[in-house]
Amino acid sequence: MTIKIDAKVLHHALKQLSPVAGTNSSLPILSYVLLTVKDGTLFSRATNLTTTITTESECDTKEDVSMVVPYRELTNICAEAKGTLVIENKGVISILTSTDTYKLGEAHDVKNYPTPHQFDTISEFDADKDFIKALATSKQTVTKDLLNERFRNISLIGSGGKVSITSSDMNNLYNYCDDLKCTKDFKCLVDPILATSASSMLEAHVKIGQKFISVKSLNTEILTTLSEQVFPDVSKLIECEFFNVEVKKSDFISAISKAMVFDSKYYTFELSFKKGKILLRYDDTYGNNSFDTTIKAKHSVDFDDAVAVNGSMLKQLINMVDGDDVSMSFKSQRDNVHISGGDSREIILIRPLVINALPSKEEKEK
Repeated sequence: MTIKIDAKVLHHALKQLSPVAGTNSSLPILSYVLLTVKDGTLFSRATNLTTTITTESECDTKEDVSMVVPYRELTNICAEAKGTLVIENKGVISILTSTDTYKLGEAHDVKNYPTPHQFDTISEFDADKDFIKALATSKQTVTKDLLNERFRNISLIGSGGKVSITSSDMNNLYNYCDDLKCTKDFKCLVDPILATSASSMLEAHVKIGQKFISVKSLNTEILTTLSEQVFPDVSKLIECEFFNVEVKKSDFISAISKAMVFDSKYYTFELSFKKGKILLRYDDTYGNNSFDTTIKAKHSVDFDDAVAVNGSMLKQLINMVDGDDVSMSFKSQRDNVHISGGDSREIILIRPLVINALPSKEEKEK
């Protein structure tokens, strides 16, 4: 059995499989990639048993062939090789380039390679590039806490034709909602690896089942198992009336960066909103270092109480916003701060820190 394919084409396909290939060491076969040629098209597949990725590529082989090849070695060979690769299975896997021959050990039976799950579709919709970008962005607010499984996943909800993406690390929250005309209402939790794997897609067709979700673009399909956990209802956190401030993203990031020159593990910023400006103040725990600056902003009324936030997290969340126009909204210094950009479909929440944690200038002078 022989497969002939351009090294660059195969290398591109293999990189698409990297989020799952070789990441599960429970079975030796999972460190391999399944290569299948059917009707002149090469299907490359890798899985970690939870998520399976399959890519399609053009190849120079006409007969139907199937074999499993070590993923890491094949990827490294493709990265170095030029021109056509010849992959042979004659009891031993061999890879031939124009100048070199690689022996990759005894061939495995393709019947031992895990097969993708089949499922009945409950709902489906077409995802555009904005949705896929939002899905990738949502990874940034997924918790790393292994004890909170539901927050280690990304929530997808279809309701009334609209589809929303929500993620949270229990301190901050990301939400995106768009009218994608899903065929039926649904709720599911997906592994962040789906967001990683789909990030290079420009558009995709999404199918949701009882236990699985499929995301398929022109030449790549991702199939992953849904979590059985339930994500909390965040609708009340998002749909509220707030005090609103508009500011340029570049100005805000510049001010935050200036305040973060001090050697500190924790940056607690105090934000005040008066006379068309944001007053940003930082004091370290011991009162040895401080920083004060103002940022030009737009707000209809002054807000007397200061809001204390984690400066490092604030910078990260503002950087998630598209464009240079940033809107910050909140009810009071005790409530979550809403951050959004020019795209009204996207909302980010940051939880305020201890109220009035920083001493006032008058208290400091005393």
